[in-house]
Amino acid sequence: MRHRKKTKKLGRTASHRKALLSNLATELFEHKRIVTTLAKAKALRPFAERLITKAKKGYIRERDGLLPENHKVDLVARRYVARFIRRKAVVQELFESIAPVVVDRPGGYTRIVKLSRRRGDGARMAVIELVDWSAPQDGQIYLRRQTTVTEETEFEVVGAEPEETAEVEAEATREEGEAAQEESQQAAASEPGAEAAEAAVAESEATEESTQQAEVAEQPQASAPAEESATTEASPSGESDASEPSESDAKDKEG
Repeated sequence: MRHRKKTKKLGRTASHRKALLSNLATELFEHKRIVTTLAKAKALRPFAERLITKAKKGYIRERDGLLPENHKVDLVARRYVARFIRRKAVVQELFESIAPVVVDRPGGYTRIVKLSRRRGDGARMAVIELVDWSAPQDGQIYLRRQTTVTEETEFEVVGAEPEETAEVEAEATREEGEAAQEESQQAAASEPGAEAAEAAVAESEATEESTQQAEVAEQPQASAPAEESATTEASPSGESDASEPSESDAKDKEG
């Protein structure tokens, strides 16, 4: 039984396994993110993090001036890492770019994210990446939504804080306002007589309103004489009617 044996053989010999991990670590330090099988990613994580720790300690000694006399770089640390990372450019990248960034991080330099199974053999895939070189806005997912009516593209932020969403919305509205202003300026520049046409239309509308108001004011004046004539026509008949009872009353009195 394999008691106290934590080494994952990955179906390879010792030399083949060492070469595999060295190549994977080299690609990880160069590209900061690689896709491989889940078993290889789990085997690569401790191997790569030990090399990063070695480079970080060497960088601290170089920064604090703890090297022997007439030494500018930590040759011991660099030669140790060069045993596994055979490309000089990647070793320099590890000591000069990666180590200064992770100098305050006490381990946990890498992250493994599981992916779907690989087509063909169904192997479980994963992404292994350096934590400090991941997406700058962790936790935010932008969902693209296209509207069929206006044919405009909008973005929604999921998992962001309210302040960040408000900033995104404010920026979107500002961009829309600027775009509308530019379109209006372009339209005005392309049609120099547009302002004159608008002024003429407004003038014609004002004249039509004034004529309508004048017609409305004349209508009551025309109706007033008609009412007076109707009252004059009605008044004689009223007088005759009123006079008839008075004559009959007089005759009754005489009788």
